[in-house]
Amino acid sequence: MGKPRILVVEDNPAHQEIIVMYLNRVGNFEIIHAKDGLDGEVKCQALQPNLVLMDMRMPVMDGWQATREIRKIFPDLPIIAVTTSVMEHETRETLAAGCKAIITKPILFPIFRETICRFIPCPDLAAA
Repeated sequence: MGKPRILVVEDNPAHQEIIVMYLNRVGNFEIIHAKDGLDGEVKCQALQPNLVLMDMRMPVMDGWQATREIRKIFPDLPIIAVTTSVMEHETRETLAAGCKAIITKPILFPIFRETICRFIPCPDLAAA
């Protein structure tokens, strides 16, 4: 079995850079980038990742709609929202769309790592 494949759906290059840096600290993953929700949906279907990190506020198709579309094809795929949307109604909407967890921005590495490692194999914490 190869490296776990993670799809990062993020339109902001600075946020994408932080997410990729954190993923590289967590483990050895194949990282794929999508620039918006529609691109994320297409790449998810084509590349079948093991995990999706989904920004919620993006052009073309937002993360809520992209998550709902991905859920139709991959009902069990772990999708984690990575978002600044922290209002209670947004959290409910995010989970209702099909996200399994939420990581808030600004991203704190310990929370990021713990959340990622709930859904895909990560190296032992003591070795990290």
